[in-house]
Amino acid sequence: DEERLESLRGGHLLGMLALGLSISLDELAMGFTLGLLRLSLWAAIALIGAQAFLVAQLGLRLGARLGESVREGAERLAGIALLGLAIFFLAERLT
Repeated sequence: DEERLESLRGGHLLGMLALGLSISLDELAMGFTLGLLRLSLWAAIALIGAQAFLVAQLGLRLGARLGESVREGAERLAGIALLGLAIFFLAERLT
């Protein structure tokens, strides 16, 4: 555990910045969607908070069970899923 803590304190600044950017982009996309639905500000805040809490809890629970051995594959799968969504939305936009 000490080694993990030291590695997080060390040179992973770029990774943390990328994580922050990806979370911000996710929230921006969610804000656009909720804005298009014309929800009130308070309803949007409640939905964003609930979604963030539920997905974070799910990720923490799954991560604790799966451990380090599955981390690399999960990262690749998430990347492939995001690329697939981007291609789908681009194709939908172009047609």
